[in-house]
Amino acid sequence: MPDRLMAIAADVARKSGHEYVATEHILLALLTEESSIGTRVFRALGVPPERVREEVDKVVPAGFGKTRAKQLPFTPRAKKCIDRAAEEAKRLGFASVSSAHVLLGLVSEEEGVAAHVVLNLGLKLEDVRRTTLDQLIRRDEGRDTKIDDRGSCPHRARKPASKRAAPRKRSR
Repeated sequence: MPDRLMAIAADVARKSGHEYVATEHILLALLTEESSIGTRVFRALGVPPERVREEVDKVVPAGFGKTRAKQLPFTPRAKKCIDRAAEEAKRLGFASVSSAHVLLGLVSEEEGVAAHVVLNLGLKLEDVRRTTLDQLIRRDEGRDTKIDDRGSCPHRARKPASKRAAPRKRSR
């Protein structure tokens, strides 16, 4: 799991006066950098990150003051999104979870605040999913990455180490 992203989500929650990390905080964390996958996806769909932030502020009222807790708990729905991100990474054949997988996890949880924000912006969750997958393809360009209709990258799936051929020694 992208630890840095989760730390940013916790900071977003604290600054919002919340004592928990929820899907909306993770969504906002994905938009903190101009070059981030979240920013690129929403811009590609015609929605600037500022509009996403404004919509989150409309949907979720700010808490009372800033929390001083060092560790903020994740809501059950945020945990579910993180689990789904790990499932997406595995299904797509990635060894680790990236921010793109987290975004895929957020839009797969249709009842979360993050998904409601996306819908309130006039976007379809499937469009966000497809654009995110397109961004993954662009990141892997040059590797002949193809994603099938189910959203899988068949070429990325690797055989377990025990089934791979042993490397051959080169003779001189």
